[in-house]
Amino acid sequence: MKLKIENLAKIEYAEIQLDGITVLAGNNDTGKSTIGKTLYSVFNSLYNLNENIEEQRKKESFAICDQVMRNIEFNKQVKGHSIRRGAVFIKIVEQLVQYLMDADEENINKEFYREQFAVAFAKYHVMIDEKDLFELTEETYEKVMMRINKDSHAIAVEIVERYFLWIFNSQIQCINNKDKTAEISLLIKNSDVKLEFQDNQCSYLKADCNIAQEAFFIDDPFILDDIPTEIYIPDLKIREQLKKRILGNGELMSGIFESINAKEKLEVILKKLNMVAAGTIVFQNGQWSLKERQYQEPLNLNNLSAGLKSFLLIKLLLEKAILKEKDVLILDEPEIHLHPEWQMRYAEIVVLLQKEFDLNIVVTTHSMDFLEAVDYYSQKYKVAEKCNYYLAVKNCNQRVTFHNVTENLDEIYAQMVSSSMLLDRLKYEMENDGEE
Repeated sequence: MKLKIENLAKIEYAEIQLDGITVLAGNNDTGKSTIGKTLYSVFNSLYNLNENIEEQRKKESFAICDQVMRNIEFNKQVKGHSIRRGAVFIKIVEQLVQYLMDADEENINKEFYREQFAVAFAKYHVMIDEKDLFELTEETYEKVMMRINKDSHAIAVEIVERYFLWIFNSQIQCINNKDKTAEISLLIKNSDVKLEFQDNQCSYLKADCNIAQEAFFIDDPFILDDIPTEIYIPDLKIREQLKKRILGNGELMSGIFESINAKEKLEVILKKLNMVAAGTIVFQNGQWSLKERQYQEPLNLNNLSAGLKSFLLIKLLLEKAILKEKDVLILDEPEIHLHPEWQMRYAEIVVLLQKEFDLNIVVTTHSMDFLEAVDYYSQKYKVAEKCNYYLAVKNCNQRVTFHNVTENLDEIYAQMVSSSMLLDRLKYEMENDGEE
């Protein structure tokens, strides 16, 4: 897989190989996070695109019909039992939309529409008289049919545009050259996704492939503090999706086969995780907690250190089978809350995740220790050939390009001055201050 970006935000040009672990290094404010956000936006705006478009057709069609149906008196008995009006009406409209989508377009007219509505009502044993059915048809036909007939490509363009505007805070174009078209291409096997933006609007979309994997962006372990205990409340952009996936859809058996498959591969990784974050993550008494032998009672995740939360977040994603084979995992400066020894352990887990689950992992880092650990562990676990390293370089116009330095990591190390070297320099300056 290869990602190519031109004239997007701070980035003038980047061509990034993604076939295992991709490490992005460089100074602050050089567009490393932009690479991750771009990849995240492409994957998640196009993930299960066709299904999402059809779901949106049904959702908006129901909203139109529901306004009219609220004013109609229905027989509220279904097979002798009282029904929840909203739940049954959703099914009726979904059934109607499905009838319309399956029918030949030339056969659809207002009479056909009314007949299909009547069939849907009958299927769910809800009585409606002819006068109300006529009114319902007259009030909703044109609006619903507009949503049924709307070109899927136009809807896809709107979805992609909204997603990118959401993630990039309405600033997609290159900040120093807004007149230039922002271009993104993602090559997956022999299929290609191409996007173009002009004036922060999606002006071109080509998607030859169906994206069946999700992308996950982790930039802050404190997301564990923000997960609501019982209900989901929309929050901050890329964190919203992660929180929603952790909470799940409330179905006990959801993802059971993925969980079984994951557990069969988790043994080695969990041993490493348990060296730092032993115990079981449980949800009880309305809160997420860590249940571990040394604690007399489960410890609320909010009360754990930031470093420990970094490991527990990965553990939670694995145990709940949220991360699946071939998904994309983006880790933005994961070392920031970690002690040097834990940076090494985290790097080992990153390598093992790639090896066991065939993930595409993108890591941005400022840490020489973390970078070296990824390099060494990838050699130890024999996945070094699936690792690529890039250095972000800012030019005189404050625009950024990314250089592939996989064959010469010294280019990255030369820019990563360790804190000990800076302290030695400061110590030398202080000891020699005033001698001249």
